[in-house]
Amino acid sequence: MRIIACMAFLVGCGLGQDSEECSPESFWPDGDGDGFGAGTPVAQCSAPAGHVSNNDDCDDTSEQVAPGAPEVCNGFDDDCNGQSDDQDPGLQGDIPAWFLDADLDGHGDPETAVLACTGPPGRIQSGGDCDDADDSIHPGADEVCSGRDEDCDGLVDDEDPDRDPASATVWFRDSDGDGYGDPDTATHACVMPEGMVLDSLDCDDTDEASHPSAPETCGDGVDQDCSGADRACPEWSSSYDMETDAFATVTSRSNDRQLGRYLDILDWNGDGNPDLAVSSRFIGGEVWILEGPLSPGPLDVELEGTARLHALSGTVNVPRNVGDLDADGDDELVIGGYDPYSYGGLVLGNSVSGAAYTVDARAFRVSCRNAASVGDQDGDGTLEWLCVDHLDLTLFEGTSDTVVARITDDITPPGGGAPAGFDYRLAVGDADGDGTDDVWTSQPTRTGPDGPSQGGAFLFLGPLSTTTSSDADADLLGTAEDDWLGASLAAGDVDDDGYADVIAGHPLDTTGGSAAGAVYVFLGHASGQLTPSDADITFRGEPWTILGEEQTEVADVDDDGANDIVLGAALSYGTYDAGGEGFVFYGGLASGTYSTADADISFSGVGYNERAGREPRVVRDLTAPGSISILFGATHYNWTGTRNGAVFIIEP
Repeated sequence: MRIIACMAFLVGCGLGQDSEECSPESFWPDGDGDGFGAGTPVAQCSAPAGHVSNNDDCDDTSEQVAPGAPEVCNGFDDDCNGQSDDQDPGLQGDIPAWFLDADLDGHGDPETAVLACTGPPGRIQSGGDCDDADDSIHPGADEVCSGRDEDCDGLVDDEDPDRDPASATVWFRDSDGDGYGDPDTATHACVMPEGMVLDSLDCDDTDEASHPSAPETCGDGVDQDCSGADRACPEWSSSYDMETDAFATVTSRSNDRQLGRYLDILDWNGDGNPDLAVSSRFIGGEVWILEGPLSPGPLDVELEGTARLHALSGTVNVPRNVGDLDADGDDELVIGGYDPYSYGGLVLGNSVSGAAYTVDARAFRVSCRNAASVGDQDGDGTLEWLCVDHLDLTLFEGTSDTVVARITDDITPPGGGAPAGFDYRLAVGDADGDGTDDVWTSQPTRTGPDGPSQGGAFLFLGPLSTTTSSDADADLLGTAEDDWLGASLAAGDVDDDGYADVIAGHPLDTTGGSAAGAVYVFLGHASGQLTPSDADITFRGEPWTILGEEQTEVADVDDDGANDIVLGAALSYGTYDAGGEGFVFYGGLASGTYSTADADISFSGVGYNERAGREPRVVRDLTAPGSISILFGATHYNWTGTRNGAVFIIEP
């Protein structure tokens, strides 16, 4: 018993301690060893092992949780101040940022960042959105050609190596600067790289003269137009009978239709193929449209014609292509009237079909003896066209009937009287090389100092504006009474120098014999006062050719790249009395005088008084792709009856 009492005394007072009594203190267990205790205390004079003298620990199982510990986002009260995470103003460490996502694309606006352990309502943890108003723009979006930074990496379009190739345009190197690219040099880019183009159809990117729109020079072994091969030159014979040698004959079964006095070529239906507009004097005048390509053999307008245009009164039968005025892909047609005060009108392309139609009601009604396209005179993108009645030249724009400008004749004839006014002949081309069309108009009945009907013509340079004949840029005047100079009028680049030359007919000239007639060519930018003696090239007919009464055509007939001259003489007595003739002179003519007997190609009429040789035209692709045709009207041609009329289409 004495031994047990002694051991109790030793435990209570502490082994090795003074035998004097101590004052016990409270000590709490520190289970996590962080220096802060919790749980049930013990009272002793000194801290037992694993105990501390405080009970400030709020989680004695984790040494990271204790007073003074850093408060971090973990859902616990790390510093034991009774506040956890966002409640604790002492929150530190890696606090997540939360962003507003206005466009709901899963990425927020970095300018709206808020730091918090738990995301506030309406905010997301993914930021980096560079346009929070557009849900197609955010990190990870596909970068496409748009001028915007879709994936928010600070790089736009071609700057970004991650740009979607499928969104880029394919460009091709244009080494020769002809506007057509090499198909083997494809590059994908949003913006056209320097020296590249969209087109990939160049067959020789080292030669600017070879591309799909280049004129093909036949027989030179070079494929200029990239068609795959050089084109063979047409092999024209030296002479043709218009009827028997025609590839096709456009005619009519009706007597006295007198088909073929006037004709023109246009793309009526917008299919890219040339179509034929041909006149008739039937029932006061009419115009038939035949859509190309035309077939060989006889083509009866009453069976083959797509549209028939006529007027209620007057002789309205002069078809003139004035271009695609409304920019819809097909050409518009003005139907003029040869007789004064006959009213035709502007007919919109492809707007009419069938065999009966009154011109007066279409687009707008206007009195024109002739009309012509004069291009875009004022540079506003809309084509203008010119109407000549028996007095004035009137300029219209597009399909509007508003008069843009008017040119009048103010020259008083010698001896007094009213000015003669302008005849129906018009010739249009760029005479001064400024890129704007100029216009010649004739006065075959003009009275001059040598008497009545000396004839002549005036040149007005574009851009056209309201003016008078006394202010004309050039004045061509006949030299004798009854010269009738200007009975025909044309313009074209005869010498291939890039300038339009003027060609005037003089059917009553007798230098080559009785009623031989003549055609004068004035090269270059004519100006001032001119007479036939100023002509650079003169074509003279044989006796009774009556050359110069019909229009002259300037075009490349033999496909050698140089323009040729096509002359018509519908009243010629060459083979038959008034049977008519036609002539072609190949290009490259030197200045001088040429007889119709020297023509490179001659065309003979088909019978007595059939008047073949009207309105010569040279047309490509009229009967087939690559075809070249020469057209002559023959108003008094007899097919199934009397004066049915015809247009002969002759090919090599």
